[in-house]
Amino acid sequence: MAVLLNSASLASKPLLFRFKSRCRRRRSYEFLSDVSSFPSARALLASVSAITEWRTRRSSNADTTARTPEQMLNDAFRNLERSVETSGRRPDATRATQLLYDLCKANKMKKAIRVMEMLASSGVIPDAASYTYLVSQLCKRGNIGHAMQLVERMDELGIPTNTATYNSLVRGLCLHGKLSKSLQLLDRLMERRRGSTGLVPNAFTYTFLLEAAYKERGADEAIRLMDVIVAKGGKPWRSWLEEAMRIFEVMEESEECRPCVENFNALILGLCKSGRTDLGLNVYMAMIDKGKMPNEMTYTIIVEGIAHEEADIAAEVLRELYLRNALSHSTLERLMMQYDLQGVLI
Repeated sequence: MAVLLNSASLASKPLLFRFKSRCRRRRSYEFLSDVSSFPSARALLASVSAITEWRTRRSSNADTTARTPEQMLNDAFRNLERSVETSGRRPDATRATQLLYDLCKANKMKKAIRVMEMLASSGVIPDAASYTYLVSQLCKRGNIGHAMQLVERMDELGIPTNTATYNSLVRGLCLHGKLSKSLQLLDRLMERRRGSTGLVPNAFTYTFLLEAAYKERGADEAIRLMDVIVAKGGKPWRSWLEEAMRIFEVMEESEECRPCVENFNALILGLCKSGRTDLGLNVYMAMIDKGKMPNEMTYTIIVEGIAHEEADIAAEVLRELYLRNALSHSTLERLMMQYDLQGVLI
């Protein structure tokens, strides 16, 4: 939308504080008061930070100075392939992993996949960080099919897969509008959990799915979907929200993995639909404080959350948002009809 609402002015409006004061009289905030560090999230972010530090490669041989980096990269790949396939040598894990990173950086994804396959077929178990990084890079480039084939190939070779790897696939599928396939993938993830291999959906998994479901099917369908996941053995809403809040704290401390507007929207939606719109507004305020500009989806989620509890205030908020061009006319009409909001139009 060309013109967005001045978020700070909305955040200070008496009607929002009036809504929140009503909530404070009814509820306790203590279940999300503990936002202490989340160790597993810190470990994941540490690995992400480590694999994104690219090292400059220099050769001590004078005759290589005239060759381009691409030529040297291709030579390194051919030497590794020759060493493994012709000589039957086990590749050096450190050097091969660095080659994989360099190939991804140069957008030579097929060769990067081949390096991973050579490592695995030679009996060298790739570390989880490099494996997940490759899957993530494939998904970012839209090569979801190749990413899924790689995971299946690694499964066949007995290479362990972790939740972070599956999250990369889930996120890639969601970003490309393939929610149904991402849900099938989640079923496989949870089936592995029942098989005692330790793969458990986490707050990242839920956030990706919630974002995609809301965009494709709307808020009510998104919440129903999450309820189905919980019924299948996923973490309850309360547990997921607590974990998500802690992860957000860790993400805010990282330079490489800051939460985006869509992440905030998913968390606000989860809080609103679990009956904690007051806490959703706290996240909205924090979003503004962090310099993130709310979008139409953010405002729609907030109006829907308030409408479930205080229809009169929801109508006032909706009216103000529309007058400030923060919501389109089609969204205005849909919310008015869906929640029977009166007195919105002038």
